[in-house]
Amino acid sequence: MSAARERYLRYCLRFAQMNESNWAAIEADFGQLRRAWEDLSGLASNTIPQPDEREWLVLAYVDAMDSFLEKRGLWRENLAWAERALTAATALEQEAIAGRWLNDIGWCYRSLGQPKVALEYLFQGLAIHRRVGPRAAEAIALNNIGIAYDDLGQRRRALEFLEQALAIRRELGDLAGEAITRHNMASAYFSLSELDAAEAHYQAALELARAFGDKLTEAGTLNNLGEVALMRGSADQSTKHYLEALAMFEALGDQTHTAATFNNLGLLAQHRGQPRQSIEYFEAALALQRQSGQRAAEAITLNNLGTVYEGLGERQRALSYFEQALALHRASGDETGEATTLGNIGGVYYGLGEWGRAISYYQGAREVFQSVGEQNKAATVLN
Repeated sequence: MSAARERYLRYCLRFAQMNESNWAAIEADFGQLRRAWEDLSGLASNTIPQPDEREWLVLAYVDAMDSFLEKRGLWRENLAWAERALTAATALEQEAIAGRWLNDIGWCYRSLGQPKVALEYLFQGLAIHRRVGPRAAEAIALNNIGIAYDDLGQRRRALEFLEQALAIRRELGDLAGEAITRHNMASAYFSLSELDAAEAHYQAALELARAFGDKLTEAGTLNNLGEVALMRGSADQSTKHYLEALAMFEALGDQTHTAATFNNLGLLAQHRGQPRQSIEYFEAALALQRQSGQRAAEAITLNNLGTVYEGLGERQRALSYFEQALALHRASGDETGEATTLGNIGGVYYGLGEWGRAISYYQGAREVFQSVGEQNKAATVLN
């Protein structure tokens, strides 16, 4: 490799490292940074004099860019870069670093709507960190495993891993990490309709995030407190939380969570009897989710659009959205989402007077709810 080429690669690396927390600066030069990465990751092993130097450069480059790729929802690209980092860590026999990238790969798969695949990588990372440390990385793996189980609708299983993560983070005095895990525990409790437990964990997470200046966790927690407020019947408080969260996510450049907040605003508009407004919010969420490959989140938004159109009496259009959602739920292994959507399709056919097809979908929904332990939901499907 020429001296000029090596200087160029190192310049790009320094730029990425200096602007790691400045997503806008990296985005402005992302084309150049991507070309430098392609140059670096494709180098033959004999192009840099020291045998290990290329692999260390790869690790440094991916580490500097990881936060940007995640924040902008570039999950497929993030996955490819993390896989290359894992190869480098393995070549260097750096087991703890390999564990970190196994966890990162798992998180990418989870964000791409493949929680079952994510778990395979997350458990590999967890095993490494339990063997060689560090404990903080073990807590991250446990936290992410909990989230993946939550995505699969296995809330109690999720809480088992989240509680282990919380114990380690409290033991280490990691208050920022504690805020993140409390936030995730609250989400699981919310899904179980245990609103008091959910709100208590969200409030604790919010206080910790504000104390440490963690804007991302603060915004996420405000967004979820908006959901709790809506469930408690306080639409005005819900609106306040959602709009505050949306402004923070947009300022952070976080497209993944911006989409989630648009989705929640759509649900709020639907609750307030504003179907056309809710469609606008859902479509804004859907565009961002499709752009970044968030298949699991896309399924939820498609299901929500189907619900709105069904309410407007546009049953064939509703059916189209529900069928798209069902395919994505099944592809991602989200059985709770699958059951919910089967029930919604049953409702459309019931409205169309096709009783036999309606009962078939309702029975399918009940069976899936029963298989994941959602007995209360199973009992209400045919009522």
